Amino acid sequence: NQMLVAYSPKVRELDVVIGSLKGELRKGGMGAGSLGNFVSDGMRWQAGLKLGQPIDLALINGGGLRRSTISEGELRARDIFELLPFENALVRVDLTGEQLARLLKLIVANREAQSGARIVYFTKPDKTSDVVTMKLRTPGGEKDIDPKATYRVVTIDYIVVRGGDISAVLQEGKDRQPLGITLRDAIMAYVKSETA
Repeated sequence: NQMLVAYSPKVRELDVVIGSLKGELRKGGMGAGSLGNFVSDGMRWQAGLKLGQPIDLALINGGGLRRSTISEGELRARDIFELLPFENALVRVDLTGEQLARLLKLIVANREAQSGARIVYFTKPDKTSDVVTMKLRTPGGEKDIDPKATYRVVTIDYIVVRGGDISAVLQEGKDRQPLGITLRDAIMAYVKSETA
């Protein structure tokens, strides 16, 4: 009984409505669908706020999104906890344009979610993808990636250390900086601000 008493405020917290959703979010297909867009947009916005500087690209692995849909209507804290059950924290890494271009090709090849770039690609009969063009979306319109420029990327600590091609490129980056905020808290804050 004492345990239940301790837990009930936590459970009530999960049922708090933090926002509302127009249209359903779905995971699936390239970039983990609209759910992948939603989370990567939220990461990019929150990290930019925290750093006081625009973030060029946010990256999240589709496998880290643990719900396949979130329905239209009220969005509760519980939805975000179920979607993002892991204690992953945001990390910023600086990449050169050359590194960023390699990263974007890997993001397409692995069908991961990103926010900040517009990538045109086609899928070949063997289901692999060829990238045709890559541009960064900026407030002033789309920009080409300058191989020598430095770009700010935000991702989660797990992706940096998990191994594989994407990790390898991120580990080449400079100035790795933990942002002191979990992915889940960032997305909760994003939902609240978008709804406000």
